[in-house]
Amino acid sequence: MTLNVVDFWRRIAPDRRYCVICVPLPTERQEELPDLLLGFFRHEEFRTIAKRLGKVVRLAKSEIAVYSISQRSPVKISWGEIQL
Repeated sequence: MTLNVVDFWRRIAPDRRYCVICVPLPTERQEELPDLLLGFFRHEEFRTIAKRLGKVVRLAKSEIAVYSISQRSPVKISWGEIQL
């Protein structure tokens, strides 16, 4: 997980061995980080390690964006019923 979105999001290639989670939060809003991560890990598409591997994810309150080994262009995913 990184708050350094500029150096990771859309700059690194996805790897089957891990998932990179980028969170664009300024220092004064870092208290939001635990809720974002918990919501992410509860989301049906990312609930297991196997579902997360090979993805680069950008978390925001409004949406989740992800690109992967099989999908190089970012796709936006809604939070659905998950409450942040």
